[in-house]
Amino acid sequence: MKAWIVEKHGAISDTKSLILKEKEEPVLQQGKALVEVHYCSLNHLDLWVRKGVPGHSFPLPLIPGCDVSGRITAVDSKEWSVGDAVVIQPVIFCGKCRNCKKKWISACENFGLFGETVDGGLTQKILVDLKQLVKIPDSVSLEQAACLPVAYMTAYQMLHRRAQIQKGDLILVQAGGSGVSVACIQIAKSIGAKVIATVGSPEKAKLLESLGVDEVILYRNSDFKAEMKSLLKKMNKKGVDIAIDHVGVDTFGQSLRFLNHGGRVVVCGATTGSEVSIDLKPLFFKNLSVLGSTMGTQEDLLKVLDDVSQKKYEPLIAQTFSFERVQEAMDLLDQHKIVGKVLVEVKSCSS
Repeated sequence: MKAWIVEKHGAISDTKSLILKEKEEPVLQQGKALVEVHYCSLNHLDLWVRKGVPGHSFPLPLIPGCDVSGRITAVDSKEWSVGDAVVIQPVIFCGKCRNCKKKWISACENFGLFGETVDGGLTQKILVDLKQLVKIPDSVSLEQAACLPVAYMTAYQMLHRRAQIQKGDLILVQAGGSGVSVACIQIAKSIGAKVIATVGSPEKAKLLESLGVDEVILYRNSDFKAEMKSLLKKMNKKGVDIAIDHVGVDTFGQSLRFLNHGGRVVVCGATTGSEVSIDLKPLFFKNLSVLGSTMGTQEDLLKVLDDVSQKKYEPLIAQTFSFERVQEAMDLLDQHKIVGKVLVEVKSCSS
């Protein structure tokens, strides 16, 4: 079979940092299933695996790809059958630590991820532990399912488990065009929240407005502070109830500043840098909360699948690439010029 492999870190523009190679097919093992990969959607994590992260060690050589959907081709289990359409829940968890016992697998003391800790889905077949398989409802396509694990599990946990979102809340979503931001917007709107989102271009603004975003701030062309004050006055609000931030240094101060009393800022990344300074006075004067969040739980993925099945929202796919064009797909993702998910059709690969 064929697989895309990171053997050594390098720039996204360096084609030698990701190589398409022949690899032996995995052999079925007890407690596992062999899955033929149909689709794998890309995330910025795949770019970091390829480029490398200072202070973090990836187990190279490594096949990237966290978001995987496909069909079972071999399994020894009464619960599963050959041909079942499945999506892989990508969080690797021990099932034994105190957080796993509370079913909070994303806080597992031995946390790992497909495509980061072990080989991921940019390959034609993958061996998966049965506990990480989730059946795809008939009304959800394999394409849609492949877009859900990282972005939508993360968004669901951020909004529901961490921020305790309620109908009518006002949400600020930074960098609204990213996969997790789009997921947050869709989930928030599906329960009746109002959303202000920041984006870098008028084209992205139009797409977000089509998703139901109430107000959009073009952060490259406007004074963010003045825009937020004007919008809050227009909406008769003193601040936002929840801020979603995965940008880091460039936006964290803004997110914190415009929280209403009792507001929560939830952080799931720091693409522009992670070291920020905080004025503690607003934290206790306004009863603010700063919450970290990584991925989500098995139940979160099931809830998202159910929402998509009921057509409450559907993943926004920016572009689909054939398996042979993964290099181009990663280039597009790295340019930050899209809204939604970049999808790779692995099944299209000619063996």
